[in-house]
Amino acid sequence: MGEFVDVLGAKADGYDMQFLASFVYARKMDVNRAVQLFDAYQAYLEPMVDARMLRASDVALQLRTGELMLTGGRCRNGCAIIEYIAKRHQKKMFTPEDSLRGALYLVNQALKDPTTQMNGVTIVCNLSGVGWRGLHSAAHKLLLSTLQERFPCRVGGIYALNASFTTSAVVKVLRPFVRKQKLLSRVKMFKKASGLEDFIDMTQLTESFSGTLEYDHEGWLDERLEAEGDSVPAETSCFSDWEMMMGGSVAASAMPDTEPIPEHDEEEEADNEEDDCMMQQDGFNPLLEDDEEEAQEEA
Repeated sequence: MGEFVDVLGAKADGYDMQFLASFVYARKMDVNRAVQLFDAYQAYLEPMVDARMLRASDVALQLRTGELMLTGGRCRNGCAIIEYIAKRHQKKMFTPEDSLRGALYLVNQALKDPTTQMNGVTIVCNLSGVGWRGLHSAAHKLLLSTLQERFPCRVGGIYALNASFTTSAVVKVLRPFVRKQKLLSRVKMFKKASGLEDFIDMTQLTESFSGTLEYDHEGWLDERLEAEGDSVPAETSCFSDWEMMMGGSVAASAMPDTEPIPEHDEEEEADNEEDDCMMQQDGFNPLLEDDEEEAQEEA
């Protein structure tokens, strides 16, 4: 750590040691690579989103949707879990930069734990009830490029549950933005929550993934607001802001679910039954499919 700070010199001024340490951990103690990552953060990300300065009040409106949640769960490899419920995303309300701020706030909170600094985070996605129009690909591209090349956090995996053939095809569009082969191999899709058990114990997932982890997202966010000395007035908290922005009504898909998200939509499953045969095995990776097909052709 001392060598890293020495190499940075004056560039390290104004950054706390915990944040600087995350660059070293993110690059597995390789000082030269950690310096490159810091330079990328400072040159490209910081002018757009200074992650160190993000407060809960800056992202409260987005996080109230329950789209992104830092639940306290961990993968079997020690990664902190961030749950992503795709159908709660309000594409018309939030820009890709807004989505990035929300995600980075949660990652920052996770990185306060030394275990997360060493092991990183895993993003577990529930794509149930989302078609290709519902996926915010611009936001996904921005997040992927940021976490890989401009922010000090390792990504242990990206696991998607309940992806239809249509959404898996859209995910393939993101392939050019997954620049690291190691991360590419860690993107996996599952038809059933049980497929996740090789990577995550079900006690570490909430009911949205058929898990048993108890987690109060509203309570967590309120605690963060209070801890940071901020508050959201009752008349503007939760969904009232959305109602004003969306003409007096809020899309039902934005409301946090009290029941587990169903693993399959029967009509959608019937329509896509033939196409979904490609995904019948858990761990399907649409990002690697082309490589496998090319290898078979060459053979």
